[in-house]
Amino acid sequence: MTSQTIGPATMSEYSGGKKLRERGAIPLGDMTTECAIVKLMWLLGHKYDDLHEIQILMQKNYCGEITPNSWIE
Repeated sequence: MTSQTIGPATMSEYSGGKKLRERGAIPLGDMTTECAIVKLMWLLGHKYDDLHEIQILMQKNYCGEITPNSWIE
């Protein structure tokens, strides 16, 4: 889940975010949706198939695509 809000985004404050988190959505802070899609395609193209590993790599800031501390769990 991405959010281009100013300040930290949270998935636990609203019912929609809670439902997404319960279903396994990965919080991606203020990363753009387009970046999130390309990043996931890149990971899957490199044969990453472990969901936990994908979550860690999706949340890793490689080149400034995520503002540090842009989400709250």
